[in-house]
Amino acid sequence: PGRAFAVARNGLCASSWSYADMTEARDWALKECNQLGSECRVSEEYEGNYEINDECKPILAKWQQLRGRGAFAGGKTGACGYSYEYSSRSEADSRAIKECETNKGVNCKILYQK
Repeated sequence: PGRAFAVARNGLCASSWSYADMTEARDWALKECNQLGSECRVSEEYEGNYEINDECKPILAKWQQLRGRGAFAGGKTGACGYSYEYSSRSEADSRAIKECETNKGVNCKILYQK
């Protein structure tokens, strides 16, 4: 399935999941993003099975409640990892991916950012 992640100029973002192709995924992420801010751009797109499994759903819910800059990563094997309260986007992304890999994630990617 195709997925995309879009970011608006004001920093708010949107993502799309499980679309038949990348064109649909990009269009949907941009549509959602444009409801949150202006000048949206797709910053990442990916294909593959990066579904959030039942084990990671409560972890994602907890992460969404945390404050501060952070990222949530998922792997093709269903593993996940997250970060929060980092000073830079690259540090937040690196930490989330490292945690996902520590949890035996394969090909971990950033699925959400804040």
